[in-house]
Amino acid sequence: MFERFTARARNVMDFASEEAARRSAEVIDTVDIVVGLIRDGDGVAAHVLRADSITIELAWGARDLVFAGPDVTMMDVESQAAKQAAWLGHCYVGTEHLLLALCCLRTGKAAQLFASLGKSPVQLCSFDLEILGHHEEWDRWLLDHRDLVGPCDVPIQSYSRRGL
Repeated sequence: MFERFTARARNVMDFASEEAARRSAEVIDTVDIVVGLIRDGDGVAAHVLRADSITIELAWGARDLVFAGPDVTMMDVESQAAKQAAWLGHCYVGTEHLLLALCCLRTGKAAQLFASLGKSPVQLCSFDLEILGHHEEWDRWLLDHRDLVGPCDVPIQSYSRRGL
């Protein structure tokens, strides 16, 4: 299932599987992937989450605030991550693509978790792209993903971390 994933992204999925087992769940949910991204510690996604003060403890505590309905499937996550990688011209799926996917899958528990913590999924995407050196493509990314991240009623420039 994860043949295009980097070793780091596969490790994240292993961490997510461990997190699901810790909570006695039969399937991985997107919050488990967030925990896996944080546990990874060194990837692009871990850097983005750490910079926004998103910790494992916060994810655990906010899990209960996330709606109890069904989450998106792992197939949805893998497909969206592959789309993000392709958009960036990458032939692999790394942690940065997993984070973009989780943010873009607005009905997923991870995107709702970020929102419950007062973190904008769009802001996380902006920082992710900036770290990857794609900040000059932000306007195009936002326009190409408007259906995924929802209507943007604030200026695009306000989502950038540049100058902070």
